[in-house]
Amino acid sequence: ADRRGVLLAGAASVAAIGGGAGDASAYVTSDIPYQVCGKFPAGYELPPQSISAQSADYAARLYNKWLCGKIGEYMDGADINAAVRLSLMDVGTGAMNGSIRFELDRPYAAGLGDIVKQYEECKKKLDAELEIPIGYGDLYALGGKVIMNRSWRRDFAGLTDKFGPKATYEGLGKGEFPGDIDDPTFYAAFTQFYAPADLSSKGTPVLLGRPDADAACSEEAAKRLPFGSDNPKDYTDWAKGLRVKFLAVVPIAEFLDADGTAVAAIRSDDQLNGFWERNDRDSAFPGLKEKRQVYAYSDFMATGASPRTGKFDTTKYGIPVYVKNLGWSVKPPIKGVDLASL
Repeated sequence: ADRRGVLLAGAASVAAIGGGAGDASAYVTSDIPYQVCGKFPAGYELPPQSISAQSADYAARLYNKWLCGKIGEYMDGADINAAVRLSLMDVGTGAMNGSIRFELDRPYAAGLGDIVKQYEECKKKLDAELEIPIGYGDLYALGGKVIMNRSWRRDFAGLTDKFGPKATYEGLGKGEFPGDIDDPTFYAAFTQFYAPADLSSKGTPVLLGRPDADAACSEEAAKRLPFGSDNPKDYTDWAKGLRVKFLAVVPIAEFLDADGTAVAAIRSDDQLNGFWERNDRDSAFPGLKEKRQVYAYSDFMATGASPRTGKFDTTKYGIPVYVKNLGWSVKPPIKGVDLASL
């Protein structure tokens, strides 16, 4: 219990200092950048870094929450189909590493130039607020879920024609739409129907820490994609090759291309008729089909994670901080933000 108290106190201290931790270069040299919280005499020798998994997870949750808010702001109104297809085409070659931005001249990336430009502007804004730049693979993966969430909020609010009037916020008896999809009361009702799409830790996670590509994927890797195929087995085999359940291709099919080829191909598999019937039936009510879509999306976005932990590089965005009287902790790489406010 005492150890847990110390860990939580350390995390609280790091959250409280926000961007106020100081550069450690005045105290001790190290090949690993880190910061300190508290005053120490010159030449003070800090103990070896020992950061708990709890502290790292706490910092990761804060960072994820901050990122979701910022991506939602900077990518507001982005096209859901383009955003999700971008992520699926990127991961579909075997790695979610942002290489898709170098592949826009290839058939499977046709029409994705605009969403890549939007993400580029988003990344510039994010990086200006970060001590460690956000990776492209992580941005595309998390951005896809954020854009799904915000697009589906508009559907639920009745701002689109996706649902009939009886299947929207007002039609389901939740009260008058407050006029803002970020309204807390509206969002609470939204998460009742779209729980897996929640952007908090309660939703289905999209984890961070992927390596980034600095060039297009190989032509051989690109052949893994079933783009343009009319054979349903190509799609299910593709999913299996990424260690994703083959049934995930049903809810995600509409995002695999822009002309409906994938949907037509996968529908032609009689073994999947029952799943399509349920998918079609559930399309009329908010959150049912979308629940399966976000589950499938999250499964695809886990491609490349450690088979043992299910995670990527958990140290990629964490900045070690030595807190006086408490020891080592870690904080997310956000500049000048009171993390306690998150």
